[in-house]
Amino acid sequence: MLEAKNIETPDEKYTFEHGEVQIVNLTGMTVGRATFRPGWQWSTDVKPVVGTSSCQIAHSSYVVSGRFHVRMDDGTEVELGPGDAHVVSPGHDAWVVGDEPCVAIDFSSTGGLLGGRVLRCPCGVEFRVAEDHQLDHLVAAVQEHASASHGHQLTRDHVLAEVGAGFEGARDAGPERQDENAIRRVIEAYGDRLRAGDVAGIVSLYTHDATVMAPDLATASGTARISDVYTAALDACGMDYKFEFDAVHVSGDSAVARTRTTGATTVRASGAAVPGRNRELFVLRRAGEEWLISEYMFQPQPTGA
Repeated sequence: MLEAKNIETPDEKYTFEHGEVQIVNLTGMTVGRATFRPGWQWSTDVKPVVGTSSCQIAHSSYVVSGRFHVRMDDGTEVELGPGDAHVVSPGHDAWVVGDEPCVAIDFSSTGGLLGGRVLRCPCGVEFRVAEDHQLDHLVAAVQEHASASHGHQLTRDHVLAEVGAGFEGARDAGPERQDENAIRRVIEAYGDRLRAGDVAGIVSLYTHDATVMAPDLATASGTARISDVYTAALDACGMDYKFEFDAVHVSGDSAVARTRTTGATTVRASGAAVPGRNRELFVLRRAGEEWLISEYMFQPQPTGA
């Protein structure tokens, strides 16, 4: 096989406020050239569109010019410049550093299929995935986009119906995996709403008879009491924590998730930020087609944990 395309005449081109991406599709691979202008950041430019807490796509790239900073969900960071080849796993934020645009070349395997695998919203906005194991992230991204941009609630089957050949078995495959990913999204949504101080949004993630157990506080049972606890806490403090999953176990209509968080609590009265590391236990219950938190407890991480 011999195949060549020029990035100046791309198969796909996407233009946005702080830059553009040009893509050529080759057999077994896509090659993209991204130009990010100063001010671009994934969490502000892309997150509102895809709806995930961090970028869930892996990258194998090379920086041509400019500088780029990447921060993983676990806090690992690196700044990249001209000539830096790099591999970045799913779960990260990134932004342009300095006043010069950053140009990077990205290489993605597509498992031997021309053009990769694509999920699309009915409006035509496309979300591309290189490998099958990333499908759940892409389904979630399309659902979030359809809900936020159009007010449409799409089922998983509806989204997958748009994919075409290559994912016919995905609708019914791995129901436990689907549940695990749905549970992760609930907890990630909890973290997003905690950072935003959205009490009503947090409470909506709980069952009506849920229980919250926090250090030095009486156990709160029921959504009214839980709302009071979060209102008091978030009136007094801002909370910016990122969740890392240790385990998710599903058994029928019940599930348990263990997580760890790292971040800071900012006292609103003084502005003082207090670093914190916690570990959490979530018990969740299936409610129709969604999962809700029925019990939640956390405590500071012991030293060395």
